[in-house]
Parts: sequence; structure tokens; C-alpha cells
Amino acid sequence: MLNSYFTSLLSEPLQDRSQATKEILGAILSLVTGNQNALFLREFIKQEIEETVFSMATNKAPRPDGFTIEFFKVCWPIIKAHLLIPVRNFHKTKKVLPAINATFLTLIPKSNQADSPDKFCPITLCNVLYKILSKLMDNRLKSILPSIISKSTLATAKEDRSMTTSSSLRRYCTLSKQIDLQAC
Repeated sequence: MLNSYFTSLLSEPLQDRSQATKEILGAILSLVTGNQNALFLREFIKQEIEETVFSMATNKAPRPDGFTIEFFKVCWPIIKAHLLIPVRNFHKTKKVLPAINATFLTLIPKSNQADSPDKFCPITLCNVLYKILSKLMDNRLKSILPSIISKSTLATAKEDRSMTTSSSLRRYCTLSKQIDLQAC
């Protein structure tokens, strides 16, 4: 029962969104400047990655990969060069490896009497590297959003973290593959 309830709640039918994507990107291209586009698409630098890692909240549960952000912070001097490889690979290929994209869905009861699916709150546990990539993209999108989204929509996006966090990688991959620097 829980499986079917949350599967229907959290999944969406496969659709061809190419036309909608073209329309959305068409609108964005007229609002994004060439400078904004260049800043958005530039390669991630060490300082940007380090600032992102150290800005992330600590004391979180271990991720599906078994690590916490504390591990990355404490071991930063040792692992930073190794972390640059998958981050730069993501930037180059616009793809996230399935192992990095693995996410666990956990159901947390909202009360002691959680006897039906609507009385559970689903949370996701993403790998730390996925969270880092997501946060890197969020930081870049935040610099562009004020010029392409109305103030009221932007306020809603700030209240609903999922509007920026959960879809950042997909948006980045779509935008960076389709935005032509010459068109801006």
C-alpha cells in the first residue's frame, strides 16, 4: 500500500518535453545576458567547490554512500583533488553517474498513529557528491534567477528549497547543453 501510494505521488509520467523546454529556453535566452551565461557555464574552480562544501550544514544523517558532509570537511586537505575529478567530469559531460545519483527514500511517520500513507513524510537521502553538485548549481542559479523570474515567484522559490535544490542538476544539464553563448 505504501509503495503504490508514494510511487504515484512522487513519480510523473514520461512525456516528451522538448517543445516545452524550447519555449522555456526561448524565454530565458531573451532575459539572460551574455555575461550571465558565461558565468553560469564556466568550469567550477577549486575555491568555489571548497566554499560550497564548507557552507553545507553538518550533523546530518549519513548518506547512501555512508559519508556525511563532516567527513568531507575534515578530510578536505586529502580528498579535495580527488573531488575535483567527478565535479569537472560532470561539468564536461553534463551527466551524473548513476552511483552518484542514487537516492534512498525514507518514510518518517508524522505521528505515533501513522496508519495510512498520508501520515508519513517522505525524505530523500542523496549522496554527498550529488548534494555538492546540486549546491554548486543552486549557487550559480541564484545569481541569475532575479533577472529571469518575477519577485513573487522568486520569494516562493526561496521558501520551497525543492524548487532550487532537487532540480538543479537537471536544469543545469538542460540549459548548458542548449544555451548558445553566441545567441545571447
